[in-house]
Amino acid sequence: MQYINFIRDIAEDLKLGRIYMPGDQLKNHGISNLDYEYVKSIPDKFTNFIHKQLEYYCNWQHIAEEGYKFIPKRYLIPVKTASEMYNWTAEQIYNNPFIVYHKKVKPQISQIISTTLINIVDPRIQKRRKLLTLYKKPVPDYNCY
Repeated sequence: MQYINFIRDIAEDLKLGRIYMPGDQLKNHGISNLDYEYVKSIPDKFTNFIHKQLEYYCNWQHIAEEGYKFIPKRYLIPVKTASEMYNWTAEQIYNNPFIVYHKKVKPQISQIISTTLINIVDPRIQKRRKLLTLYKKPVPDYNCY
């Protein structure tokens, strides 16, 4: 889940002189830096880069969720709620990668509370995930959005 924070906080971290995105991935996508003025001049490369980072996150998240069955209900509720909120954040960024330069993407308190209440009722129910498409490319059905 921390990886979503790295993605979400790109602009904030740049102001602090920090970059948490993998240098080799930036290079592989033809990106020399994450300065907003630069990346807005290469929107397709930046979007592809962010989508790839979200793919990594979703793969890791999918593996992590396999372990939910070992977590007692009492502890699963907050873990699953946090996971679903990070997945929501990932979806917002997937839909608009440049949002990370304009606002800190976070769910509203009402959304967190409603998700918590649903998870209290039965945290073992898997939230149905929608299949996103972007540029007519389907996201694998194990995605975290």
